Amino acid sequence: FRAKCVQEEKEGVHRLERMESQLFSFYRHFGVYATPQAPPPVIQNFNGLVFVSISVGNAFHTYDANRLKIVFVGKDEKLNENIKHMATYKEKVVVATESRIFLFSRGKLIRHIPLSAGCIKLQTFGNHLLALYKDRLELISVNKRDWYNKPKLLVSFPSDFTPHTLLHPPH
Repeated sequence: FRAKCVQEEKEGVHRLERMESQLFSFYRHFGVYATPQAPPPVIQNFNGLVFVSISVGNAFHTYDANRLKIVFVGKDEKLNENIKHMATYKEKVVVATESRIFLFSRGKLIRHIPLSAGCIKLQTFGNHLLALYKDRLELISVNKRDWYNKPKLLVSFPSDFTPHTLLHPPH
């Protein structure tokens, strides 16, 4: 732990005070989350800065990875279910519950759309989201003008095929 010297103005006394990061102690170990079904943290590299967003129930926290200081808390009354999926798109954080997808910028809700039940994984793919289901793969646009359009069906899976995850290399 780091320590800093604090000078109390009235008494002129110097004392050492422990400085701890604002990152919750149970997040300091990789792989430990607030809820057992929470999605893994998502990492953003934006303008040379690295941010980590972590789901905490029906909200998320975004931390500056260099200083381990909290920068934003994403919470809205429309986001009333636990977060199941997280992804990043440019400077935005995309979170999904069982029934909706939410787009946040700097911790503020920008817009939201319905999501079909049973989504296994959300993955950013350019300016789109790929939504993986047990029986299909859908494409959802993140652009403002296309946001409210229905998802496009990309692939239907045969009944004997069971997808488990979706991977896409970083840009």
